[in-house]
Amino acid sequence: MAQETNMQMEESAFRELFDQYNKRVYGYVLAIAKSHIAAEELTQDIFIKLWLSAHLLQNVTNLDNYIFTLARNRTLNYLRAVANNDKLISELQSYLEPNHYRNNVDDHITSSEYLRILQEALSQLPPQQRRVYEYSRNKGMNTQEIALEMGIAPNTVKKHLTEALRFIRTKMPLSKAAIILAIFLIS
Repeated sequence: MAQETNMQMEESAFRELFDQYNKRVYGYVLAIAKSHIAAEELTQDIFIKLWLSAHLLQNVTNLDNYIFTLARNRTLNYLRAVANNDKLISELQSYLEPNHYRNNVDDHITSSEYLRILQEALSQLPPQQRRVYEYSRNKGMNTQEIALEMGIAPNTVKKHLTEALRFIRTKMPLSKAAIILAIFLIS
């Protein structure tokens, strides 16, 4: 009987947590993923993970930070998985191939415009951020390799890459930003 009451209290507490954070987490994930479907799915995953690790929440001193860090990490992992999906990669790459546009000049112009915007955004990055981005995206180097090449800490590399991607995202029109960024993330 005591165990049943304890479970009801846990469910009640979780319901309050869900009601308090659900919409905020969804909006946060949506801002990163740029997809309503992904945001709904990821938000559910995040709350499932919170429920399954509820025993760890007693040790959390800043619940906001914990939940939004979990949301950010889960969303970034999802975006990485999507970027690594071979089928998606081939579809995205074929999207930018000139043959794809043989019958639609407007789409080709649009693609060229997005590439121009990307190049313009890259030219506005601070030199060290641009180098980190180029080593990562153009040369395919990982964090450790870039750190060794540039003589900086791996965490600094991660910070520069994150800031570069965030800046590029702000310069890209939202409707195609996810596609273009995914292509450059996987190139």
